[in-house]
Amino acid sequence: MGFSMYDDEADLAEVAKSPDHLVDGSHDLTKHNSKHRLTDQIADRYAQHAEHKKRAARMYDCGKVLAFDRYRIGDCEEPFRVLANGSFCRERLCPFCMKRNSAWLHVRLTQAVERFLKQNPQHQAALLTLTMKNMTEEKLRYWLDRLLKAFRKLMRYKRVSAAVSAWYRTTEITRNPETGEFHPHIHLLVFFPPEYFKRAKGLYITQAEWAGMFKKALQVDYTPVCDIRAMPGVGGGAPLDDLGRKSLFEVCKYVCEPGMFFEGEDLEGFPLLELHEALHGRRLIGMSANLQRIMDEQSLPQEAPDDFIPVNGRLPEGAVLEGREIYHWRQGATPAQSRYVLVEFRPWSQPSATMEAVMTSTLPD
Repeated sequence: MGFSMYDDEADLAEVAKSPDHLVDGSHDLTKHNSKHRLTDQIADRYAQHAEHKKRAARMYDCGKVLAFDRYRIGDCEEPFRVLANGSFCRERLCPFCMKRNSAWLHVRLTQAVERFLKQNPQHQAALLTLTMKNMTEEKLRYWLDRLLKAFRKLMRYKRVSAAVSAWYRTTEITRNPETGEFHPHIHLLVFFPPEYFKRAKGLYITQAEWAGMFKKALQVDYTPVCDIRAMPGVGGGAPLDDLGRKSLFEVCKYVCEPGMFFEGEDLEGFPLLELHEALHGRRLIGMSANLQRIMDEQSLPQEAPDDFIPVNGRLPEGAVLEGREIYHWRQGATPAQSRYVLVEFRPWSQPSATMEAVMTSTLPD
């Protein structure tokens, strides 16, 4: 058995008054506290509508329990913590899950790209961004339809299909904090064969040509902004390196940035349901058939498992694992008073507990 750090609710209440920054090395609990507070606010909005009460309940429970592996680094007094496990809701608009989903996309895409480049070592990657004008929330669903239909049409143009050997698409939505308008756009990882860059072959497509073709596909009276640039470290005859893996993060964006929800200190002015309906049932990720086949051959699930750890960096040299810390989310009288509280420490000499055991343990509520 591990030992509980706090024996009763009075102790826990006292700890809840502690500073909002438990320094984690790789994982600062300030960030986890902020994410969970925002998740609770969004769940509050969902809970106001009968058809979304179950969704709200899942979001309230998201990240309610987190387990961190604690390391000692030499003579450093502050421990180094790495998130080891948790309970997650996987809701599309959950700020807590967005970053995990983005990181998991990166893992799956990196493996697929590595295999593609082994089969096609001379192919070169580029990042193509396709944009359109901003719109209000009432028109978001309509223009998302137009955007994705235009993309499919663009990729079927003979000029494009002859030049592009593989592609991977993500759809991102940002929001202008001043006007409140939404800006959906596409990040597209494209691979070109080596002959693409030989002008005599007639395959090369300029940025202006991309914009012109996308304008035609989108059927608008303005020229949309299209940006294409090389992805360092991805393709060109060399295996995928650290620079290339970093470059791939750009195409693994969140559906929307968690910070876009903020309207002052609450969410009352944010059109959450309009955004939810605009995204409902959509496939915001797509890829060419050859990359899809590679993805299907991978042993990785489509969704991140609960024990998936987004790695921001390697452990410091000399790190010694001391044990596992279990944190529970404590709801305060106000959002600012809600935070994670350490409820148990399990020394490394003990068998590692599963998250199911942690969730069903008799720790204080």
